[in-house]
This record gives sequence, C-alpha cells and structure tokens, in this order.
Amino acid sequence: MGMKALGMTLGIVLAAHAASATTITIGDQDFSNGSFPTLAAYTTASSGEPAPFNAFCGSDPIGPSCTSSFTFTFAAPGAVTGASFTIGLFDHDSAAPGDQVALLTIGGVDFTAAFNGLLNASGGTQTEDNVYTLGLNAGVFPAILSGNVAVVLNFKGPGLGGNAGATGTTTDFNGVGLDFATLQFDSAPAAVPEPSSLLLLGTGAIAIARRLRQRR
Repeated sequence: MGMKALGMTLGIVLAAHAASATTITIGDQDFSNGSFPTLAAYTTASSGEPAPFNAFCGSDPIGPSCTSSFTFTFAAPGAVTGASFTIGLFDHDSAAPGDQVALLTIGGVDFTAAFNGLLNASGGTQTEDNVYTLGLNAGVFPAILSGNVAVVLNFKGPGLGGNAGATGTTTDFNGVGLDFATLQFDSAPAAVPEPSSLLLLGTGAIAIARRLRQRR
C-alpha cells in the first residue's frame, strides 16, 4: 500500500448525529383543547404559576384588553433547524368579529397576522380554552441561538360575553387567560468523530505503517 492509500485510510470518519428536539414550557396546561372552564376554575388552576400565566389578564366588559410579555430562557444550542410556538388561551374570544390579536412578536419577529389566522380558523367562543401551535420561521433562529426568546402578546376588542360557547354578545375589550406557552426547536449538532471509528482507524494505521517499514 502506498502513502496515498495510507492517507485515505487515515481519513477521519465523521458521524452526523440525529437532530434533537428541545422543549421549554412556561406555566402548566390546566385544560384540554376545546374545554369550557369557568373563570373561577381558571383562577384556581393558574394560581402559583409564573406571570403572566398566574392570573386572568385584562377584562372583557370594563377593560383594559390583555397585554402580556414573557421570555423563554434556556441553554443556547449550537444550531437550529426548525421551531414552533404553542400556547393555551382561555376566553380569548377569537369568534368575535375581526381580529382579536393586536400584536404577537416572538424573538423580535412579528407573527400577528399568522396568529390571527390560526385563532380565526378554530375555537375562541365565550369562555373556551384552545391550544394553538404556530410554526416559526428562520427569523427567530438568532434569538433561539442566544438562549433568550422574548414574546409579546397583546389583545384587542371586541371580546365576547354571555354563556359558555356564545358568540352573539360582544364587549368593548378582550380579557384573556394565558394557560401555558411552549417553545420547541430542533437542533442539529455538528458531526463528530465516532470513538469506535477512530480506534479502529488508529489500530489499522499502525499495522499499515509497520508493513511499509518491513518492505523497505
């Protein structure tokens, strides 16, 4: 075997490990999607959780509408290949006329229109609790790579009043209960040498070198 072949044999084999998913959740999911808890049940379930998930936010009839912010904090990953944002909302009244989200930014990126589209398409009657998942684009990746993703979520009226499930009675403002929020992202670590491959290559290289010396 010549030196060129030896060099090829000594090439380090890199193993690309599978992408891993990281999930960070603030608050607890206290209600299932599509359920109709009372305000008292929501207040009891949310007590003791981190703000703003520990109390009902704003008020439908007298105002103000709910305005909220929170930050996901975690160990910064080495790379990001995809991400999503999931949130549970109680009494967010998206079945009322118009868009109920005034602003949603995640990691500094505006998702207001996309989130309104989700809410308008499903759920949101009076006192309904719904869980929504929004796919995040690469604009959020720099914030994820920093280990700090700030979220601003503000609502606007009209909201809804009346009995559970009602859609016909509107209010001037929109109070909302934030049940929980989850940030999930996929990270793909850089390829690293497999220890077993390195050991085999090292052993083979020593044997090849000995043979080359014996032929001289």
